[in-house]
Amino acid sequence: FTPSPSLLFFARAQVLPRFSEAGDGTRVIAEQAFGRWIPFDSAEFALTVGLFDPVFGIEYLQDEANLRTGVTPSLIARYTTGQQLGAKAFYRRQLPAAWSAVSLNVAVTNNSTETESLQTPYASLTGLPVASARLGYELNLTQLQVKLGASGLYGPRNDQKSDAIRQYAWGADARAAAFGFSLEAELVRLVQDEGDAAAKFTG
Repeated sequence: FTPSPSLLFFARAQVLPRFSEAGDGTRVIAEQAFGRWIPFDSAEFALTVGLFDPVFGIEYLQDEANLRTGVTPSLIARYTTGQQLGAKAFYRRQLPAAWSAVSLNVAVTNNSTETESLQTPYASLTGLPVASARLGYELNLTQLQVKLGASGLYGPRNDQKSDAIRQYAWGADARAAAFGFSLEAELVRLVQDEGDAAAKFTG
């Protein structure tokens, strides 16, 4: 829904039919539900509030079934493709003389980028936010496109009620496309403080 050129509301849900005798097996999952505002006509700058894809890395770009070539998500996807609830800001500046552009994506959210199977989705158990960001560079030539990125994340663990138990992650990604061929690579390093069994929310 677009009430104006600078304002957009978007929502996407997935229905998972699971028939059972009790009739309670079907789930409706909200994958995205956000509002986005572009305050300036002269700059690629956008503010987003709601439930959105993460800003960390590039794995989330191929998370959906019609884009992912395999049935099972990658190991990286478990830690980087979980939707986040909060606010984010995106800025991109083109450098025409160098056929390039630089971008910055920053988010402050209730939860980290881990998927629902690894964390409590969308809820902050400690009241402290999770900060994440990605700095990107892209080279756009006629026959060659190269995109590079560096990402970071810091905040409390989402499966712990103690705000003293933290986690941080950093990552690097690269994409190249030339003459109809493309190659992608991503590196992720995730470190979590040792959890406390008494403070664990689930499991």
